[in-house]
Amino acid sequence: MLFDWDEKPIGGWEYANGDKSKIIKSVAKKEQESRKRDVHQQSRYDQDTEEESGGGGSIGYECEYEIINWCQVNPYGDNHYLDSDVYLECRFTEESPESNGPRPNGGGYSLPSNGDGPNPPQTDEACYDPHPTIPGMVVPCVPLREDDSNLKVEVDQSFKNYPKLVCILEKLKVDEFIKKLATFNQTSQTGRNVILKVGPVPRRPGDLGPRNAETDDSLGPYHIQITLNQDLLDRSSLSLARTILHEMIHAELFVAVFHGGGSPIDGNFNSNFERYVEKYIGSTVKQHNYMAENMVSDMAEVLQGIHSNLGKINFLSNQDVKKEFPLGNIPFDFYKAMAWKGLKSTDKWKYHLPERGLMEKYQDLADDYLTKDCKK
Repeated sequence: MLFDWDEKPIGGWEYANGDKSKIIKSVAKKEQESRKRDVHQQSRYDQDTEEESGGGGSIGYECEYEIINWCQVNPYGDNHYLDSDVYLECRFTEESPESNGPRPNGGGYSLPSNGDGPNPPQTDEACYDPHPTIPGMVVPCVPLREDDSNLKVEVDQSFKNYPKLVCILEKLKVDEFIKKLATFNQTSQTGRNVILKVGPVPRRPGDLGPRNAETDDSLGPYHIQITLNQDLLDRSSLSLARTILHEMIHAELFVAVFHGGGSPIDGNFNSNFERYVEKYIGSTVKQHNYMAENMVSDMAEVLQGIHSNLGKINFLSNQDVKKEFPLGNIPFDFYKAMAWKGLKSTDKWKYHLPERGLMEKYQDLADDYLTKDCKK
């Protein structure tokens, strides 16, 4: 087994005669949310009125837990369950009642109990699950809110070492599409599931050239790694922004598929993605074809919206660019062309895109004249 720095297992193998025979990794139960969170305030006493409770005040508590089920993965049949790991953290705060004069304080500070452990009353406002390992203990069960983003992104120091990348990310973060997609600066202690970093990106078999970046989910849905190629950072700021956006969509698709739930980028994600699963083999191929048919315009809108902060004026001041856009208006198709840059292996680009010639012309213009500017 392999473990990360805080001793959480991240995977492993079973060996037979010195050779790897089985893979061990985390497998989610689709009927069970793997991470649940609730901020709840409960009366200190299980009574109906403040008068009966003696004005005992309240205790606010926030609990978060994560369940990871470990299985031997059998590609030809059912997975074999091995064990589960549970990580629970609760934080408690007391809120005192407003005082209208001397009143009995009623006793100690504990969650309501039936004598066998904490047992908050069942109400319409909140629900509770049995604690996964502690008998008599319960934890809040509240579905994720619709406005919760699937991606909780930790920005690694290797990324922060490049001021231009930090500047580009700050521009991306204010875009509405990105705000739906992700929250940033999370850490492993606060629930991150994606790490954004810079490092080497090796070529894969069949690659025609070096890759701008890669998104790797081999360590599971809570440790997805987006790595920008350290050798390909000397590009225009808008091109780097496109790469970050492209890889974040990959991460979102990995998370959405793993949890079997919806996605903030597609209200009908499950049914829409299923036809790509049936038609294509390989995660990247499925995702690229999905992105080609569903995400190009969204990506183009993001790039168009942030270009003014990433050197648009200097770009338009170039004489060759002026010849192409004499009125100083960059058409939306230019940004669509940029979005297509990472999707040229898809069926739509190769066989079903009548405007491909125009897209290629705009891509050449972008490669030649986009600038590296980023407004601080």
